[in-house]
Amino acid sequence: MTSPVPYSAAGPLKDYFVSTLIPAAVTAVDGASSAVLVTYGHPGMEFADDMIGVGRVTSEQAQATMSPNRSREELLTVEVTISCYRGGGQEQEQICGDRAYVLLGAIERQVRVNDVTCGNNVRDCFLTAHVADGATDAAFLASGRCIEIQATFTARVRISTTH
Repeated sequence: MTSPVPYSAAGPLKDYFVSTLIPAAVTAVDGASSAVLVTYGHPGMEFADDMIGVGRVTSEQAQATMSPNRSREELLTVEVTISCYRGGGQEQEQICGDRAYVLLGAIERQVRVNDVTCGNNVRDCFLTAHVADGATDAAFLASGRCIEIQATFTARVRISTTH
């Protein structure tokens, strides 16, 4: 007899980020005709000027309050990479940086204001950290400018026997 796989909200949360939450945030900024590419992880051979990749999801679980349902508290982190590229010279650097932060702000607003439970997958979700490279990598300078932001979103879930 095989033992059941322990429940985690990690999979449903990542799916929700890619399929619903990020597209809704981008649509709020750009309208329905947005050309932002949203992917699971690295986009592979696909390319767009603006890309958002939902990468690693981590889960930590701890025992919650003592009760007959043996609930657990799960802390999830979702890593999101925002990449904005524009062909051209130095004048594109600020444009790329501004665009990347507009997209990050739209996603942050979506989880903080418009969809705080991420489709009822979590209790709450917040942007907890981000790192921007701040300048284009030297390898890309000849073809244009590209700014990337790596953002971390942290969510909390109460897992009980109902899962």
